Amino acid sequence: MNKLLVSGNVTRNIEAKMVNTKRGAQAVANFDIAVNGHNNTTFFAVTAWGKTAELLSGTVKGTKLTIIGPVGIDEFNGRAKLAVTVDTFEFSSPRAQQAEAPAAAEAVYNPNVDAETGEIIADEDNEDLPW
Repeated sequence: MNKLLVSGNVTRNIEAKMVNTKRGAQAVANFDIAVNGHNNTTFFAVTAWGKTAELLSGTVKGTKLTIIGPVGIDEFNGRAKLAVTVDTFEFSSPRAQQAEAPAAAEAVYNPNVDAETGEIIADEDNEDLPW
């Protein structure tokens, strides 16, 4: 299992944009989270897709955000960054600091659960798996 939980501050305002994918047009948001350690700060490159990207769009710089998702390494021009794709997220800042964040975003979002009924939504890509 490849999952990482990261809790830190958004380094710039999050904006989603539409891109064409194999599944058609989808929203994507790319941003960084800074995690403060004892003597250093670690930066994670974060990517959110679809409804998750739409919900995070508008989140302002400095907002504390906790994300869970698979981690990998992005390399570009000889530099490497730890990269996380958002599976679930939670706003960790007090409500007053989230005033400019999108009103539609709830405290916790999981794209695999129906927000109204709480039922698990089947992933079309995994329908042919035996379990």
